[in-house]
Amino acid sequence: MRQKVLLGSLVLILWLAFSITAYLWLVPIQTNFDFYPRWAGANVMLRGENPYALVFDDAYCASHKLPPFVSEHFLYLATITWILLPLWLLPIKIAVSIWCGLQLLIFMVAPSLMFARLGWRAKPLLLALVVMASAVGNYHSVNVYVLGQFVPFVLACLLLAWWLLLENRSWLAALALLGATIRPEGALLVAVILLDLLLKRRYKVVAIWAGLIGTVFLLTVLQIGFWIPDFFNGVEFYKERGISSYPTRVFGEGISNFIIAAVVVWGLSLLLQMRSLPDETRLLWSMSVLILVTLMVLPQTHDYTLVYTLLPIWFMLWVGRNTMWNAPLLLCILATSWLVIAADQPHLFELQQLLNPLALGSLLTYHWYRWKNYSLPDVSYMQLQHPDPTGSSLAR
Repeated sequence: MRQKVLLGSLVLILWLAFSITAYLWLVPIQTNFDFYPRWAGANVMLRGENPYALVFDDAYCASHKLPPFVSEHFLYLATITWILLPLWLLPIKIAVSIWCGLQLLIFMVAPSLMFARLGWRAKPLLLALVVMASAVGNYHSVNVYVLGQFVPFVLACLLLAWWLLLENRSWLAALALLGATIRPEGALLVAVILLDLLLKRRYKVVAIWAGLIGTVFLLTVLQIGFWIPDFFNGVEFYKERGISSYPTRVFGEGISNFIIAAVVVWGLSLLLQMRSLPDETRLLWSMSVLILVTLMVLPQTHDYTLVYTLLPIWFMLWVGRNTMWNAPLLLCILATSWLVIAADQPHLFELQQLLNPLALGSLLTYHWYRWKNYSLPDVSYMQLQHPDPTGSSLAR
C-alpha cells in the first residue's frame, strides 16, 4: 500500500511539474491549441447554446477575449462536455496547461505501467529509450502535446480500461471506457470492446457503461436538444473541405477500396483467432488489431492520430522481447515520423498515414503467428510471470 501511495504521489508531482512547464513555456508561444475550440464549445453548451451552430473565427475570439483558434468548429461528440467537465470550469490558460501536462505524463508513464502489469522488467536502458522515443522521439507525440490534442487521453483510457478489467474493477473500467469515447474513433473502438465483453459475459461492465453514457447523453440532449445530426453535418463539412480523408486514397479510389476490404478481412481473421486467449493478453492483442484497422480504413483528420500506434508498439515490445531485432525496429518506426517532417513533402505525409499502420500490422501478424506456434492457448497470467522451464509457455 505504501509503495502505491508513493507511486501515486510521484505521478501527481510529475503532472504538476509538466503543467507548470506548459503554463510558463508552451502557452505563451502557442496560441493555436486544438483544445481551445472544445473548451469554448463546452462552455457555450453549459450556457444552453448549441456549440455546433457557432463558428469560432477571429471575430468571435476577439469579442470574447480569447486567443485565436486553429479550428473554427467544435466538431466533437457533445458528451465530452460532461465527461471532462472539471476542465471546462477552469480559466482557459490554466485548463490547457493542465491538459498538456497530462499528455506528456501519459507518454512518460504509460509504457512503464503496461510493462509492469505484464510482469516484464525491461532493462533500464531499453525502458529509458522506449519512454523517450514515445515522448519526443516520435513527432506525432510532440505534435499532440503542443496542440493540446485529445488522442493521448483516449489511448490512456484504453490502457486503463484493460488494467481495470483484469482487476475486475467494473465501475472504474466502465468509467475508463466512457473517457475513451471523447473522440469519434475512440467511441468506435469502445463499441467493439464492449461487444467483446458481451461475448465474454462481462455484463456488469457493459451495463454500468451503458448507464453512464445514457446519463451523459440525456444531459446533453436536455441542454441543446438532439445534436447527432449537427455532429454528422460537421463531419461532412470536414470531408468537403478536405480536412479529413481516407489514408488508402493515396493509391487511388479503386485500389483504396481493395485495401480497405483486405484490411477489414485481416482484422476480423486475427480477432477470431484471438478470441480463445485469456483476458490478460486477448484484450491487448485485440486493441492492437482494432487500432491499426481503424487507422487504415476510417477517414483521418490529421496524422497525429498515429499516436494510437503507441499501444501496439508497446505491446509488441513485450511480445517480441526475446527477439533481438524487435525493439530496434519498433524504435526506428517511431523515429521515421521525424524523417517525414524533415523531408517536407506533402505526399510523404499522406503515405505515412497508411504505411505506418500497415508496417505495424505486418509485424503484429508475424508476432501473432509466432505466438500461436510457440504458446499454449489457455495459458494464464501466472504462467506469463513464471514460465514453464520446458519453454512451452507464453513467456518463451
